[in-house]
Amino acid sequence: MVINNNAETGLADRYKKLGLNGFIKKPFTPVGFKAFITQVLSGNRFVEGGAVLQEENKLQQSRIKLKVLMAEDNKVNQMVARTLLQKAGCEVDIAENGQQAVQAW
Repeated sequence: MVINNNAETGLADRYKKLGLNGFIKKPFTPVGFKAFITQVLSGNRFVEGGAVLQEENKLQQSRIKLKVLMAEDNKVNQMVARTLLQKAGCEVDIAENGQQAVQAW
């Protein structure tokens, strides 16, 4: 199946209208995921599709440590997300629900 890049540009517009700061496509590497999160948190622009390989190499060499607070009630999702985030070099705290997340923040 061939994906038309023109069709994908519509996704970015829809996500922007929803107030999202970006999106990342699978597959991605842990370093690429960390680069994506760093770009989103910088807030400079809408991040579309994650990081490029040059940025992955720069990030891998840097000492950026991200601390992530995740609100998730599903135990399996918690384990999967924690593993992915930790592999990307993030320190992860998990809250069972939104109220706990607000208190932890």
